[in-house]
Amino acid sequence: MKKVLGGGALKTWNPNWLFQGGHWYWKHWISTGKYLNLCTVFLHYWKSTTLAYRLLQLTPSAFDTVHHNILCEKLQAYGLRGNINNLLKSYLSNRKQFVSINGFDSVLKDVTCGVPQGSSLGPLLFLLFINDFRLCLSKTSMGHFADDTIIVYNSKKAKTIETIINTELKLVIKWLRLNKLSLNTGKTELIFFHSSRHTLKYDNIFINLNGKRLNPVDHIKYLGVYIDKFLLWNHHINELSKKLSRVNGIISKLRYNAPSDICLQVYYAIFYSHLIYGCNVWGLTSEENINKLQVLQNKCIRIMTFSPWNSSTNHLFIRLNLLKVREIIKLNHLKLVYDFQCQRLPLDLMTLFILSKDVHTTNLMLNSSINNLLFIPSIETKTYGNQSIRYHCAKLWNDTFKTGSLQINKSKSKHISLINSIHQFKNALKKHYLYRYYLELSWILIIF
Repeated sequence: MKKVLGGGALKTWNPNWLFQGGHWYWKHWISTGKYLNLCTVFLHYWKSTTLAYRLLQLTPSAFDTVHHNILCEKLQAYGLRGNINNLLKSYLSNRKQFVSINGFDSVLKDVTCGVPQGSSLGPLLFLLFINDFRLCLSKTSMGHFADDTIIVYNSKKAKTIETIINTELKLVIKWLRLNKLSLNTGKTELIFFHSSRHTLKYDNIFINLNGKRLNPVDHIKYLGVYIDKFLLWNHHINELSKKLSRVNGIISKLRYNAPSDICLQVYYAIFYSHLIYGCNVWGLTSEENINKLQVLQNKCIRIMTFSPWNSSTNHLFIRLNLLKVREIIKLNHLKLVYDFQCQRLPLDLMTLFILSKDVHTTNLMLNSSINNLLFIPSIETKTYGNQSIRYHCAKLWNDTFKTGSLQINKSKSKHISLINSIHQFKNALKKHYLYRYYLELSWILIIF
């Protein structure tokens, strides 16, 4: 059945057409990190406006509450009719389940709802079931990631947000009841994004969900990243620092019983993996927060190499072939632009950047056209404009590839046109940053 639907019939569907309205879970080229980028892009567009962000989460048993008849009717509307639809009905019906504890089995019961789990077909059927959720909303933006749903609306007036969100939530409840789904109100959160220079009186804002008032929170955890109401990322950096500190404790004990290459593998597995997750998003935080992470990374490097606590780290990073926190963030930002240059970004993200040659109307071969530089958009606010992904990544790309080449050692440079894959791009950037560490180290030695 999985091969018939997932590998046959569904291949005729275009995911960009089928999963409209911000449903990115099934689009296999969308990683969680890129989805976080997309979420933060529109969060950074607000200036002096107030933006309400609603996180709705279906019950943990949402996959088990999918009504079979409603699912088959929706699949029929999507084009799965006749024998294929009948085959799916047969696949879902006449299923039984029981519970076994310590050798005691319960009575067999019929499974009247839910999609089979344990294969890719179950999540796909669930996404098809909730794919028309966007149609119940008229004035707000929304997005899905599996059973997590966000609803976003922005306005300069808090009362306008209150009116619109309350109206939309009534439509959401109606849609859920018609589709026989339930909402996990305990994990449903409300947050107002606004500038730290503007204050909001939450006591005067009443947003209700199914008769229960929801109080705004200062931060939310979405897909593993903590997003605060001012988009300063302070809370996420604090939580990330706790994780990295625990990793330093683990490596400090492991180094006595394992060779350096094993310690390096552990670093990549539980330190580096935490560090790079969502760094395209939280990497736009303040220098103070970046310094906190850099101190923890320096400590980790000294632990692995048995170096004194106050020793210089540039030569250690060169020795271990590792990048510092700032360069890790830059590398991931530049990878995003490189994917844009190669047209490998999803359609939702391809509008992030504009090539400079597409803006300048001239017949001359400008340097920006030859080196595929980006158009840097104008910003209205210095604080949040500089922190937008669109502005920051475009400026970083143009500064890095102003001449079109990367200096990777004293006598060798590599032009961007000679890079043919993302793997070569990452390696060239890494060598470039390591060479800069070497130059900094040489400069320090000369001064000394």
